[in-house]
Amino acid sequence: MRLEVTLSGEFYKICAQHVTKGQAERLRQAYDKQWRQILGRVAVGPGHKEALSDVAAKTGQVPQVEYQRSGVLLSSPTLSLHILVNGKETVAEALDQELHPVAPARIMEKYAVDDVLGVSALTGGGYLHCVFPSITDFDGSRLKLVCDDLQKLMNRKDGFELVHTMTYDSLAPEKVECVPASSLEHAKQVYHAKRD
Repeated sequence: MRLEVTLSGEFYKICAQHVTKGQAERLRQAYDKQWRQILGRVAVGPGHKEALSDVAAKTGQVPQVEYQRSGVLLSSPTLSLHILVNGKETVAEALDQELHPVAPARIMEKYAVDDVLGVSALTGGGYLHCVFPSITDFDGSRLKLVCDDLQKLMNRKDGFELVHTMTYDSLAPEKVECVPASSLEHAKQVYHAKRD
């Protein structure tokens, strides 16, 4: 049996970068008030490759990527789930989740004082599509959404679980597509600074 699952809703492309105190100073010198916008372009685009080359040329190095993920926000008000088994639409009564917390403090453990974890994101409509080409039978209780808990990383008061893949009977899908369905816009950047 072939299982195809599509989760659509609020799509995010997120990247967290380690920016040392020295890098931040060089970025400010090279780009003045535009340095945060340039950091966002280096992280998630648009014009990622051009921005990366420009930053490397002007500052001598680029920020290190610490976390990068695309997916659909579980709490999206437009969230919808579409399940096909051998091309026929079916439903799952309830879906389980596998949640992986992403903690800025853990990422920043080895940072020097005043280093920064800069988080940039693009958002808009989109979908996650997973294909399991050969399941033996379908039982909705065995389908699990795999999410990163980004509440702390994104500095949100409410939940922020990003679904980036699924499993069926603990097996990963053979094909995963995470696609923006509309043009994306920059979300507010978040900065976590390492303090004593």
